Parts: sequence; C-alpha cells; structure tokens
Amino acid sequence: APVTAPPMEAPRPSRPRPAPTQGHVAQDPYSSSQPQTLAAAATGQVNAGTVTVDAHLSQGDAQRGLRAAIPALRACYATGLTSDRALHGRLEVRLTVEPLGSVSSVTVAQSPSRSLDACFSAALKSLRFPAPADGTAHVTGTFDLVPLGGTESEPVAGGRRPSNAPRALPYEGRFKTVMEHLANGAKDAAIGEAKDWHRNAPGDVMALVALGEAFEANGDVATAARAYGSILELFSFRADSRRFAGERLERLSDARALTLAIDTYKKAVEQRPDHPASHRLYAFALLKKGDHEKAFEAMKKGASRMYPAGRFAGVDRILKEDLGLVAAAWSAAQPARAAEISQKLRDAGGTAENGPSLRFVLNWETDANDVDFHIYDGKGGHAYYGQRTLGSGGELYADVTTGYGPECFTIRSPKAARSEPYTLQAHYYSRGPMGYGMGKLQVIDHDGKGHLTFEERPFVVMVDRGFVDLGTVASGKGQPITLARANGK
Repeated sequence: APVTAPPMEAPRPSRPRPAPTQGHVAQDPYSSSQPQTLAAAATGQVNAGTVTVDAHLSQGDAQRGLRAAIPALRACYATGLTSDRALHGRLEVRLTVEPLGSVSSVTVAQSPSRSLDACFSAALKSLRFPAPADGTAHVTGTFDLVPLGGTESEPVAGGRRPSNAPRALPYEGRFKTVMEHLANGAKDAAIGEAKDWHRNAPGDVMALVALGEAFEANGDVATAARAYGSILELFSFRADSRRFAGERLERLSDARALTLAIDTYKKAVEQRPDHPASHRLYAFALLKKGDHEKAFEAMKKGASRMYPAGRFAGVDRILKEDLGLVAAAWSAAQPARAAEISQKLRDAGGTAENGPSLRFVLNWETDANDVDFHIYDGKGGHAYYGQRTLGSGGELYADVTTGYGPECFTIRSPKAARSEPYTLQAHYYSRGPMGYGMGKLQVIDHDGKGHLTFEERPFVVMVDRGFVDLGTVASGKGQPITLARANGK
C-alpha cells in the first residue's frame, strides 16, 4: 500500500471561539506511562499513577507489572460502585517482590473504601514481576478511582468538578476498536486488530500507534518501541512526526527508548529549529538522561531564538523559565559549579527558578489544529483561554491558536498550599488537514531546590470539538530525574 505523508503545514485563519460547553472528553486507556486511564465497566475508571521502586527493579518493569493489575482493580472498584455510585479517591499500595518475581505482601496504605481492601490486595498479590536484580524489591504505586456516567458532576477533593467538564471517547474507526479492547482488558484482541490494520495499511500512522499501544499494554516494550520507531522510518522528513514518535518512545520508561527519543528530538531541532517544542523536548530528555550541561545548552539554543511573529504566543517566557529549571537541576547535581551555572543562566537571559512550582505544558504535533488547555482545581475553579488564572493560584500564559503550542500553566506555591487535585483537559477545537490531533502533556514539579519530577502524558484525539482527559495531578506523582541520572554531567 502506498505511504501517504501528512499534509504540509498550512496557515490558518483566525476564527471566533465560543466559551467551553458540554462536548466530548477523551478517556485514553494507555495514553501515558504514568498515568493510564481505563474505563471501569460502565460507571468507573482506574487511573494508574506513578511508581516508586528501590534499586533492585527498574522503573519500567515496576510500571508494567502494576499495569497488569488494572483490570482486576477495576472489577473491585465496580463492586464498590454498586452500593455507592459516588465512590472515588486515591488508592496507594506497597508491594514486596520476592527474588523470583512473586508478590509476598501487599499493604494498602490509602483506600477510597476499606471494604474493598481485601479485593485490591488479592488482585495485586497475583502479579508477577521480572526477577529483581538482587534480593527482594519494594514497589509503591498509586491509582485514582473516578466514577463515570452516574452523576451530573464528578466529585473532586474540596468541591465538585464542574458539569461542563465533559466525558466521552475521542477516537474513531479502527483505533477506537483497539483502544476499547484495551479498556476491557482484551489485550490479544487489541494486538490482533492492530496487526491486521497495519498489514492492510502499513503507511497509516494511527495503525502504528495502535500497534504500539497494544504491545505496550501487553508489556512488550521492545515491540512497542519498534512500532513507534516505524513512524520515524515513514516520515523522518517531518519534524512534527519525529516529535510525536519521540513522545511515545519517551513514555516507555526504557533507557534504549529514551536514547532513541533523544536522537529523534535532536534531528527535529535540526529540521525545524523554528519550532520551540523541538528544543524543549530535546533538552528535558537530555536532563532525564543526566546530561545536565548538554540539556542547558540545548534549552539555551531554543530560548535565544527569534520565532515568527504571532506564531507561538508566550513561548519566550516558557523557554526562559525552562532554562531556569534546567539550571536549578544542574546546580543541584553539581553544587560545586552552582555559581558558574547561575552566571551562565544570567548571561543567557534565563529566569532563575529558586522557588517551588508546578508546571503543566501542553504541545501538539499537528499544524492547523487549535488545541485549548483547560485546568480545574480541587475547589472547582476553571482556567482556560477566556479566564487564564485560578483564584487558588496559577496562570495560563497565552493561548496558541496557530498550531503546535506550547501552552503553559504554572502554579508558584509549595505543595501544601496548592488546591489539589488539578484536573486537566485539552479541547480539540478545530480539525486540521491530518484529521487527528496528537501531542503530549508534560507535568514538571519543582521543589525549589533543583529537584524535579516529570510526568509525560501523550494523547490522541480524533473527534471534532472533542476533549481529551489528561488526568489529575496531585502531590507525590512524577518520576524524579535522579532515577535516570547516568553521569552527572
């Protein structure tokens, strides 16, 4: 079958936009390595959060192991919802993994309903992990349990989620079929559907994404990486396609996949240095690898560029603050060079990041698509392009209507003062020539002392005026970059 390249970039006329109303919201079962969202029967979903693990088991193996429990946890949750349709909350569990990979003990540290703890424990105790490298391993994981479809508005801590935060699947066609199989735990059916689709349409990007999603859900990271990497083989000449593939590779929590993501981000910078997302993705991927100085230089290059007038609103501020975050992480990793690094930051015109902050950055990899960012706090406050601040604190810097983003929302307060949880959504406002939207939400939590945690949440949306649910954000989630630090550069 012939390979059809995505349409080349095209300018878009501006258009008036209505205030947000009820519409379609995405539930993307495997849109991120941390977290994933799965529909729980017809009335609930289980959002798998991040994982902390000691040195005897890799972060990726721990994440994949916990992911396997989601169908059983979903069944436990469904049982609870039969007696309480508003049941919701955080589930935090601590597992001991024995030398052969079995789970010897489960502690439920936090639960939305203690009556379900035995069910949760049984589901988790049946898991099998790869054998730890040396003795036993200890894994801590969190899950958010959220009811769907049974009430007009969804409860959140501190208030009610506004009823104009709509919910629905954002997919169409065979991709929707694959994702529904995954949501129902039918992994073999998902793989079979994705393979057949790819066999019939080997040049279809979404068929490759479906393959990657299916194999990733099945714990086959190597094959998932090959599927995402095939996007590079088909469209290596497109910087946006390179970034999209890199975003998928990066969320695999695999060192080889991260290396490939860094390489493709680097090439995206070379191909389209006028796209700020290329510089951000490349620099932060280097930071995760532990190449602090290279990360600083990469972000500096992006922050020092002049971008087309009116093309990327707010990007100068975003990149200068990003440079400050990289500098803070570099100084924390090499305190003996802190004064030198601080001078480098001043010379580059970067913004010093010396206080705590929580940062949500949305970018999308299709031009001629306007994707709007919506942020709800735990008190029911709502920030979007028409109201860019939250009363509880936080600001949306600008509204990008000309494709790609980034759009950034930053909360500058310590964790104890934040109005958590934050519920995040992207509104796929206008259809572009590719017919689908894809991109990534990045969550960066800075403690004010150079210690950063990241969450990467890629997404796909295929429905006009559809919403994609990017999940919730609360304290304790995210992957510290120190987990991936390789050489302290």
